[in-house]
Amino acid sequence: VTTMGDNDYFGEIAILGDSKRTASVKAIEPMSTLTISKEKVKEFISDQPVVSAKIMKEIIKKLIQNGS
Repeated sequence: VTTMGDNDYFGEIAILGDSKRTASVKAIEPMSTLTISKEKVKEFISDQPVVSAKIMKEIIKKLIQNGS
């Protein structure tokens, strides 16, 4: 269980790993979200290696925190 805040994101493991999602999300207060298709995310990170590296670091951090 974790609390997310402004500019946090989720779903990257399922998108980049071509797997089913590993987490569920529940809002504790009203929020706005942005949904981006798997294809658009893959296209964006293939064009932006710096962003891709940052996402990979976040994935590793999340996996370590969750004991995976």
